[in-house]
Amino acid sequence: QWTPYELGEIEYISKTAIRITDDISIDLFNVSCADSDGDFANITIKVSGELKPGNVISVRIIAKGKYDKSKQVTISNIKVYGDPEITYKYVDYVNIESTPVPDYSYFEAKAVDSFGEALEVKVYYDNDYKIGEFANVVLETIDLAGNVATETLENIAIYGAPVLSYET
Repeated sequence: QWTPYELGEIEYISKTAIRITDDISIDLFNVSCADSDGDFANITIKVSGELKPGNVISVRIIAKGKYDKSKQVTISNIKVYGDPEITYKYVDYVNIESTPVPDYSYFEAKAVDSFGEALEVKVYYDNDYKIGEFANVVLETIDLAGNVATETLENIAIYGAPVLSYET
């Protein structure tokens, strides 16, 4: 008995965010489509919209099998992200008595993604320090697509509680 030839379902990972540096490919969306003979269909991907940070694109996945059989699926509203932007006020000292771990407010640090949405800013020292020494403070953020931006503030003076002494 003959089995009619058919294409199976297109299998893929639906993405809502990509990096501007991503290669728009079968691998990015993990696309596959098998036919009723157990062979894989030829897959092509077409992009609608400009690949530019801050834009929204659509991707059409087309599977072509034997006998001019084809299927397609469209993934819409994919946001294209470039590098996030960090802004801050340079402060040349940190008082660890009041902030043992520096926080973003100390430097008025803010970050936005390619769509102008606010991002969380992680602040940390990149080296060991002692009171009276200098340290490097790192401001870091990551967007929904996984793009990371960092700013390193070097030679920040580390102050602690003052030591009071007096002579009688």
